[in-house]
Amino acid sequence: MGVEKGTHDIERVLGENKRDAACFVAPEVISAKWSIKVDEWAVGVMTYYMLTGQPPFFSDNYRDTLKQITNYKFDTQSERWQKLSEEAKDLILRLMAFRTEDRISADSALKHPWFKLER
Repeated sequence: MGVEKGTHDIERVLGENKRDAACFVAPEVISAKWSIKVDEWAVGVMTYYMLTGQPPFFSDNYRDTLKQITNYKFDTQSERWQKLSEEAKDLILRLMAFRTEDRISADSALKHPWFKLER
């Protein structure tokens, strides 16, 4: 269920708050071909954000944020990321896999070992 070729307008997709909305956009939305897998990407972004306190992709200019997503550039070297458990990192990376065919499903994500960790 994608957008017809030629009818894609990323600015319309992002709505009025482009700067904040852009950080949740899956790579395939930028190229106007998406499916339910964009929701799994967004869950990965939200999980990264909740566990590190910062979004994985963000700039004051939404176009720069989209470029970061397209180039799959996000911080995995920060102290905040390094403090995450290996299970948390694995879940996030599986949810935010660049290629949709590599992205974990919502059902599989719920069965991920991270949810079984004792806290």
